[in-house]
Amino acid sequence: MALLVFKKKSDPKGFLNNWSPASLSPCSWQGVSCSPSGQVSSFNLTDAGVIGNLHIDDLLVLENLQHLHFSGNSFSANLFHNKTSYPCIIETLDLSFNNLSEPISKIFFDSCEHLASLNLSHNSIPGGNFNFRTSLLELDLSSNLISDFSILGYTFSSCQNVKLLNLSYNKLSGKLGNLSSCGNLSVLDLSNNILYGNIPSPLLSDLFRSLVFLDLSYNNLSANSSVLEFKNCAKLLVLNLSSNSLYGTGIPHSLTNCQLLENLDLSHNELQGKIPTALGKLGNLKYLNLAYNDFSGNIPPKLAWTCWSLVELNLSGNKISGVISTLPSLQVLQIPFNNLSGSIPLSLRNCTQLQVLDLSSNAFSRVIPSGLCSSSTFSSSLQKLLLASNFLSGTLPSDLGNCKKLRTINVALNHLSESIPSEVWRLPHLTDLIMWGNSFSGEIPKDICFDKSNIPSDLANQTGLIPKFTHEAEYAFLRNISKSDCRVISSLIYYDGIRRERLEDVLNLKSCPSVRLYSGFPINRFRSNSTFRYLDLSSNNLSGSIPESLGSMYYLQVLNVGRNRLTGTIPDSLESLKDVGFIDLSHNHLEVRLPGSLGSLSFLSDFDVSNNNLIGSVPSSGQPTTFPASSYEKYPRLCGIPSLTETDPRSSEQYGKKNHSILNKLDSIWFIALTGYIAGVIMEFDGNVTFRKREEWFMKAFSIKKRKKTKRITG
Repeated sequence: MALLVFKKKSDPKGFLNNWSPASLSPCSWQGVSCSPSGQVSSFNLTDAGVIGNLHIDDLLVLENLQHLHFSGNSFSANLFHNKTSYPCIIETLDLSFNNLSEPISKIFFDSCEHLASLNLSHNSIPGGNFNFRTSLLELDLSSNLISDFSILGYTFSSCQNVKLLNLSYNKLSGKLGNLSSCGNLSVLDLSNNILYGNIPSPLLSDLFRSLVFLDLSYNNLSANSSVLEFKNCAKLLVLNLSSNSLYGTGIPHSLTNCQLLENLDLSHNELQGKIPTALGKLGNLKYLNLAYNDFSGNIPPKLAWTCWSLVELNLSGNKISGVISTLPSLQVLQIPFNNLSGSIPLSLRNCTQLQVLDLSSNAFSRVIPSGLCSSSTFSSSLQKLLLASNFLSGTLPSDLGNCKKLRTINVALNHLSESIPSEVWRLPHLTDLIMWGNSFSGEIPKDICFDKSNIPSDLANQTGLIPKFTHEAEYAFLRNISKSDCRVISSLIYYDGIRRERLEDVLNLKSCPSVRLYSGFPINRFRSNSTFRYLDLSSNNLSGSIPESLGSMYYLQVLNVGRNRLTGTIPDSLESLKDVGFIDLSHNHLEVRLPGSLGSLSFLSDFDVSNNNLIGSVPSSGQPTTFPASSYEKYPRLCGIPSLTETDPRSSEQYGKKNHSILNKLDSIWFIALTGYIAGVIMEFDGNVTFRKREEWFMKAFSIKKRKKTKRITG
């Protein structure tokens, strides 16, 4: 009867349809398991869509109930509201990803003396009484709103048998204390809180006897690296102390005692000096992240001689001056924002498993070496080649076409010239081609490769859907907020891997105080398809016409061919780019009429065809009517151009004066949607968007909370 009452209150989606009073036994019901004697012992209603006020004590009439798996539902209310005469023998309770928002009552822990595993993560629990019993082995309270530091103190003093403790992503503020009683702890995660003060050395030595996983990242903890002691870390596999205030020269030498260590993250701290050769003694190390510190010098060769298992190496944002090229297991090598110079070493192809090579924002000069993709092993693995913001010259090597798995090529802001090789255009999996700010010439091929069969079957024939979003590349968006004639590239700039100061110089921002620069991560809608998402060939010397075949890139989100020497017409086929959020065709020599079909691009959020030779009129409906006059300026024979109104924020000179200090005030502005679905998010029901409404949405979006303690050079 208790189960049928539960069903009546909590099952709007019919997940429990076969719970019927006509059944002889509930043991065959959906989500119900029974003991050998036929007594209900377990519920598994994970992601069942059940809802309502959940009171565990109402279920204790089932005297053999031991395991409750209710993750991914919409339960709310307190777990216990009354003491009950029925004994609680529950051992496992998983209520993660629900809507719990009340403090946990003392009655719950007092009643359930056998509780061994409790997972209340990803709720909105503000705290409560966590006087758990010695039976508890696993406690996960991550991603809640817990701010009472006494909970952490009690947990540390009563964790004799606890093996897993996760309090990450809460609001705990205070100093770390003694953890000597947690002698059996294997997993400790206190990341993303507000912990401060020195990391006590006894804390580490007390914990490491049994610890396998330790994450203290994204706090305000400090320590001199030379005094941290890692004496008893024989079992430690993962150590993450990133985004704190560790300082000193090098890393703790005693880390070499952690011989099983596989993942070491000390990024976003204040460590300096040379990368210690002692790291080479960690023979099981797979992931090493020392990014955004102040390390200098060369990568020690001993790291290559002994760390044969290293899979990912991230040294971004340091002062490294020498590259490493003999790690056979390496899959990801990230050394952007360093002091590397000279030629890109051809010996990098010795890293035969390399999938991502990021050498952006260094001082590499000369040519991109021919032969980088001539090695059959190297060419069969490389997926991302990121060389933006260096001083590379010459041509783009045609043998890049041998790296058939390449998805991203970014050589923006270099001194490359001549035509883009046809072998590059024909790469079968290329999705992001970023080449702005060079001197490329020649024409865009008329037959750009597009194979719809490579797109996931569930996406191939759909339009307008919103699949799961992924965030990848960073963009900068520039907009003139005053009436001044100050004109820089008013468009979207692929910003990944580019130092901010160099971008300012290239775009001449210092002489244009009314130009506002936003930076952030636009939405990438999916990863696995083999068609272009970003095509940025702007600020080159490309000639010829815009190919009709661009219209077959159905999943294109950014099309930027502005500031070239393109001629001819704007092809009608662009109306097929139903998901495009940004089009920049400005500063070319395009002629004839602006296609009326562009009015059907409902997700288009920014559009610039200024400084061409178009005639006729702007489309009278759809998104083109919502863009400012600057999108169409210097068209002597184009009519129907929108004009700025007094209500438009950009028409106010006071607004421009008030916000002139753009580079100081907007350094950490992040937004999650600039392309893709911006227009879809802000669109009114009739399908039209006013420019004012879109600008207001931008400003609202930019009030998103800053990320914790970022030290990215790109700002």
